[in-house]
Amino acid sequence: MKQSFDKLKTGICFSYKNGMIKLINHRMDELGRIITGNEVSNALEFIDTIKNGMFQPGVERLYVGEDRIILRLPDLSVWSFSVEEIASMYEITAADATDIYRVTEELKMSNAELQLMNDRLVKYGENVDELTKSRERLETKHRIHAELGKALLATRLFLQNNDGNADEIINMWKRN
Repeated sequence: MKQSFDKLKTGICFSYKNGMIKLINHRMDELGRIITGNEVSNALEFIDTIKNGMFQPGVERLYVGEDRIILRLPDLSVWSFSVEEIASMYEITAADATDIYRVTEELKMSNAELQLMNDRLVKYGENVDELTKSRERLETKHRIHAELGKALLATRLFLQNNDGNADEIINMWKRN
């Protein structure tokens, strides 16, 4: 059974409540050496070490939660450690989370890029609204100017030459 246990890609350790190791596989022992520089001889001390950040150079703590600790090792692999209390023992597991962490970081970067793009689109939309309003005001001014020009020209022709219909000219001025 120990041979099968040692072949697991996941690190696993069972200890008594006082920290004394009952069973540990090769992967967990290897991770312990990389993280602390020593073999895991006391599970409680190992848990304290990974929670408190007393690592070998090149080991980086990425996350500490109530039931999970995530570390990046010098080889850039990312490992997720969890501790569970089972009856009168502790179970410490370590799972390779490198791919999940990489994808999560890529998603964070993509979300940040999307947020920037969204902010630019909102600003663009505001600019389009303002441009549309400006254009409508300009078109309105142009139309009013043209209508007033017609009314002035018609009035001038009527006053100078008695040319045109006075009622139509009055209606033109009323519309303007």
